[in-house]
Formats: sequence, C-alpha cells, structure tokens
Amino acid sequence: MLDDISLGDLKRLVQVADSGGFSSAARALGESPKQVSRRIAKVEDNLGLRLFHRSTRSLHPTAEGELFIQAARSSLDRLVQTREQLSAGPSGRVRVQLMSLLVQPFLDWVKVGMIQHPRLEIELRIGDQVEDWTGEGIDLALTGMPPTQAGMVHRALHAPPAVLACSREYAERWGVPKTPQALAEHSCLCFSADRIHRQWSLQHRSGEQAEVLVGAQFSSSDSRALRTAMLVGCGIGVRMPADSLADLVPVLPDWHMPMPTLYLVFAPGRRGLERVRVVADALETLVQQAVMSL
Repeated sequence: MLDDISLGDLKRLVQVADSGGFSSAARALGESPKQVSRRIAKVEDNLGLRLFHRSTRSLHPTAEGELFIQAARSSLDRLVQTREQLSAGPSGRVRVQLMSLLVQPFLDWVKVGMIQHPRLEIELRIGDQVEDWTGEGIDLALTGMPPTQAGMVHRALHAPPAVLACSREYAERWGVPKTPQALAEHSCLCFSADRIHRQWSLQHRSGEQAEVLVGAQFSSSDSRALRTAMLVGCGIGVRMPADSLADLVPVLPDWHMPMPTLYLVFAPGRRGLERVRVVADALETLVQQAVMSL
C-alpha cells in the first residue's frame, strides 16, 4: 500500500496538517488546492484510512491521521538531516521571519554566512509579528510574542533594556522631559499591535519603578518605522545601540525601559535541522551583541 505514496505526498500531508487547510497548504507548496486535495485523497485510498476530518469550515487530522502524519514528519526530517550530514554542511532553504529593526544586522551576517555556507539559502520575511506560521512555510522567526499554535517550539532570549532618546530638532522645539511623569506631555513613539502600547514602565538605576500613560501621536506595528520617526524628529522613542548620540539627545538617562522577552520560534520539526540551527544561532548572537553594546 505504501508503494504508491511518494515523498511529495508525505510533504503534502505534513503541510496540510500544519496549515489547517488545502488552500493555505497549496500556497506554501506552490501547487493548486485541487492537486493537493486529490493527492491526499489518493493517499487515503492507498492506506484504506481517513486521515482528515473535513467540513465546510475546518479540516483537522483524525486519530489515525495524527499517527501517520507524525511518522511522515519524522521520516522527512531524518532524510533532510542525513542529506545535510552527507553534504558536509548546512544546505537548503530557510524561511526566516524577522522583526524589522534587526534586518540590517542580520544582512551583515548573511553576507558572511553565505560565504561560509555556500549551500545555504535564505528567504527573509520582514515583520514584527507572525500572523500565519505554517501557511507561509516559515521555518524560524524572531518575535516579541511567544507562539500559541500547537507544535511550535521556542527559545526565550533576553532583550536589552530600552534607552530613550529624541532628535536634536525635537529637543530644541519641545524640550526634554525631566521626570517620567513629564513624558505624558510629549509625543512618544509607541508600538501598536492589537492595541497601542501606551503604558510605559520605567526603572531608575536605583531600582525605583514608574508607570506612565504616554501620549502617542504616532504609532506603528513596525519597529523600524518607529526608529526612523525618532531620528527625523517625530517624538521620543527607543535608542538602538548602533544609533549615534551625535544625532540624538538622551531622554531620562538615569531611567530605562525593561524590554519584553524575544522568542526564537521554530516551526514543527525544524529545530533539529542543521540549516535552521545555523540561522537560529546567528539570530541569538545578534541579540546578545545588542545587549553588550549598551
């Protein structure tokens, strides 16, 4: 019965299970939904088993499907790992989703990494939040939000504390706050997701804590846009380690903003792949370097 099931069929099974539907799986595979559905039905006929419960609104594996898909995923991963071992180095494509603020440091690594690992291919998706892990075929992501989808594996990384600053133009026009409470009278650059993050928590070097509801005249879900807005004088924001103080004015230098934990998130079955580990290690190093630069 297994003679008519190809490696491509196993990949389709795993992708459909991860994506939760034929259409999203087809997009990730570069095939048509009709083709994917037909091949899955052929596998079920060969096995004499129903692998997925289907309805007009949802698709999810049966109990038998869970077992077979788990075996298919494990087999595919072992084949890839063996291929990497035989090729004497990481090879193949890694789809990475990366928060926009770290794109430039990551590209600096890519320039060197592609020389060190000539068989490695990088496909970069840029965004601070991951909306569709499996539908886009993402292998690895660095994000500020832990995954909620079953099967995702993550590693917590400690981000550096945020140091506030503004452009010299902004300071000359509006002045610089002397206390955390005075931030409420300024234009502060806030990250927006489902809601605008206007509640800022600050900590003094002595350990004193302060909570401030800041004014958010400009907000964005893109961290790189917030940094650019600070540099051009739109308000008070977070200074990155690489930013030159010659162009910026420190704001409340005795205070810092504890940053949320960052997460390296691996799609199911991807953490053990050498090509994914190489990129994950590079991203972890980038975060560590940011901490040491402060």
